[in-house]
Amino acid sequence: MINYKISDLALLDEYLKLYEKSFKNFNKKKNYFDWLYLNNPMGKFIGIDVFDKNKLIGQVGGVPYDFTFKKKKIKTLISINVCVSKNYQGKKLFSNLTKRLEKLLIENNFELLIAI
Repeated sequence: MINYKISDLALLDEYLKLYEKSFKNFNKKKNYFDWLYLNNPMGKFIGIDVFDKNKLIGQVGGVPYDFTFKKKKIKTLISINVCVSKNYQGKKLFSNLTKRLEKLLIENNFELLIAI
């Protein structure tokens, strides 16, 4: 059963395992994830996770950033660490993740999402 949840930063070890399995040359370590998700000076990671039963199979999200446009600060999320496990690609999970992330950002008064 597929279900979606707001990212839980207590699952950093699971996030690291997901990225290690999903990307052939992934070489980041736990201290990088600690900094990026929890101690980033721009703010803590905000995202959506997808699970198959209790197994983490994907994630989208990013870090907050105050983008300035015409001298006005715009509450922004910069998308980072986007991943869906290879065995689950092509099943519209990424599309569903991004829709849920957009809703979460609107609920939290974000005005802009910067993604590649």
